[in-house]
Amino acid sequence: MKIFRILLIYGIICLLLLPAFQRKFHFVNSPALKGYFSASEPAELTVEKWFNGSYQQQLSKNVEDSVGFRSNLIRL
Repeated sequence: MKIFRILLIYGIICLLLLPAFQRKFHFVNSPALKGYFSASEPAELTVEKWFNGSYQQQLSKNVEDSVGFRSNLIRL
């Protein structure tokens, strides 16, 4: 029972980390989405953007658009 619990915990952790690995290494090729899609630019860090909060908004948008398996999950 203890081994099952450890394997279950490791399995859940692996499932949670899978999109991060997909974003970094692109080990699964998924087709692009069709339709209108505007790709966000990488966030440029400046002092002005940091203090007025626009850096966080741009970074958040970029991370949302580039999360691993995004197109597959939208098709689901």
